[in-house]
Amino acid sequence: MTRPKASSPPHTVALIVNTAWVAWKFRARLMKHLRDAGWRVVLITDVRSDAALLEGLCDEIVDVSVAASRIDLLADLRTAQGYWSALRRLRPDAVLG
Repeated sequence: MTRPKASSPPHTVALIVNTAWVAWKFRARLMKHLRDAGWRVVLITDVRSDAALLEGLCDEIVDVSVAASRIDLLADLRTAQGYWSALRRLRPDAVLG
C-alpha cells in the first residue's frame, strides 16, 4: 500500500461492515494498519451500542441502520440508500466491504 504524500490530504478508505462489533472483531487490525499507513479510515456500519469498541480505530463512523434478522425489502432499501448517501458524501478513494 502506498503512503499518501505529506502535502496532499490523506487518501480516504471506507469500510462497510454490518455491525460495529464485527468491525471491531474482524477489521480492527486492518483499520489500524491503514491509519498507520496514513489513510483516513471511515467506518460505515450499524453502530447501536458498540461504538465505544471502535474508539481510536477509525477517523469517522457513519451510522447506517441494518435490518437485524428478517427479510424486509423496505429496510434493505433504506440500508442501501444509507450506504449510497454516505459514499456519495465521503467520495472515498477505496471501498472495502
